[in-house]
Amino acid sequence: MDQRQLLSAYLLDASIFVSAALLGIEAIRSRKIRDVLLAENTILELSAVSLTEICIKHAIGKLDMAPELLREAIQDLRVNVTPYTAKHAFGFAQLPAVHGDPFDRMILATALAERIPVLTSDRTLLKYKGCEVIG
Repeated sequence: MDQRQLLSAYLLDASIFVSAALLGIEAIRSRKIRDVLLAENTILELSAVSLTEICIKHAIGKLDMAPELLREAIQDLRVNVTPYTAKHAFGFAQLPAVHGDPFDRMILATALAERIPVLTSDRTLLKYKGCEVIG
């Protein structure tokens, strides 16, 4: 069997990425999320939208994660950065505003367009149909 067929991709939301980066995977409360993060066959994706959200929070003093630390965490956690594309934006435009945070809706739109599950502790995303949410 082809090794690539055994790989599974997951989209991290910003809070799960930050928790894993700053506190370590072991500190994440959800056993399901920890198991995915530690699995050898996991491909971790992080939207460029999440990078923007993290940088904004750092700039306004809500998060102590300077760009240098952010770059290191991407490397250390072996995370691929997924660009936010027109396909994602058009998907975002079709989503109902069930969730008040536009960053989280952009993450959801990305996951739907790419057909990959989202790793998040945000239970509000479960209200959206068609996307697998692991939390």
